[in-house]
Amino acid sequence: MSLAGVLILIGFAGGCGKALVAPPRPPFPPIARWQKPLDIALSGTLATDGTLAFAALSSGSVMAFNPGGGEPLWTRLGQLAGFVAAKPGFLVFVEKGGVVYGINAQDGNALWKATTSVRDVQSVRMDGNRLFLGGNTGLASLVVSTGEVRFDLPVKDVQEIDVAGESIAALEEGSLVVRARDDGHERFSVKSPEGEFGAPALFADGRVVLGSGTRLVRAVSKNGSFRWKFKVGARVKHRPLDYLDGKRVGILSFEGVYYEVSLGGGDMRHRVLLTSRPFASPILFAGRIWVSIFEDETAVIDAKTVKLIGRAKYGGSFLSPPLLVGGHLVAEVAGPRRLVGLLTAPPT
Repeated sequence: MSLAGVLILIGFAGGCGKALVAPPRPPFPPIARWQKPLDIALSGTLATDGTLAFAALSSGSVMAFNPGGGEPLWTRLGQLAGFVAAKPGFLVFVEKGGVVYGINAQDGNALWKATTSVRDVQSVRMDGNRLFLGGNTGLASLVVSTGEVRFDLPVKDVQEIDVAGESIAALEEGSLVVRARDDGHERFSVKSPEGEFGAPALFADGRVVLGSGTRLVRAVSKNGSFRWKFKVGARVKHRPLDYLDGKRVGILSFEGVYYEVSLGGGDMRHRVLLTSRPFASPILFAGRIWVSIFEDETAVIDAKTVKLIGRAKYGGSFLSPPLLVGGHLVAEVAGPRRLVGLLTAPPT
């Protein structure tokens, strides 16, 4: 056979097989790393509007900084500690005593101020143009652009708020309570048959998935009835991951395992072994699942193949969950206390 015929046969055989899929590009080792000392501890998790990063300090001040290098951009002085929440075009600061400020993200000036009856704020969640805050004495909701209070309910011990679709979900005195997003009207309340719930993940269709007891994950229907349950090796404390496809949910167990489970029936599809127990809820961004792990490691899982594609250490124990801003991963770490930023490789 001539050389041309051999080449034709090779080309034909190659065309009949499956196309090769290039492995995902590893995000680590980091392209760049920076660190800035912190004289004052953070009082809540970091937040971003998609461009800048914001930190609420335990002194009551709010600081904006560049996530690419850690340079401070402005500081708004305050006296009471609290939490920041942000999205493109909006930044709010929630004092732990329930006073809320709308802030200009570019210069730190206050745009509006609102007062709620919530005391000892424990959870803050922003969704669209609405802000939700819960604490020891109440649950409240405000319009982010104006500061208008939409509802302010006398509810006890509100923690772990999540928002999706037309509902909000939270733990209230240990029970899972789902309410109407618009006015806070209670739709249902259920207690864990195993004694304690973890943080709830609320899906757009009204379903909820959350850890229950020490070794179970439970799914709750939009009407408040228990559906499937999935057994794990240790407690699931952190909020499960919504893949935003209506088909899958990601679960982090304290045994140091990440599970991908079917949302419809609770069947395990994949699992990834981690080096230790998780520090915070997983983050889905650009086709990657970012998992912070005790003491100072971030692991990255490809969301399509559900395989580990990278790990990196910070050089200090996490003090608050890492924040992802584009390709920049920023965290507050100890030894000494500082902000550390990693620039990761972009996905291909």
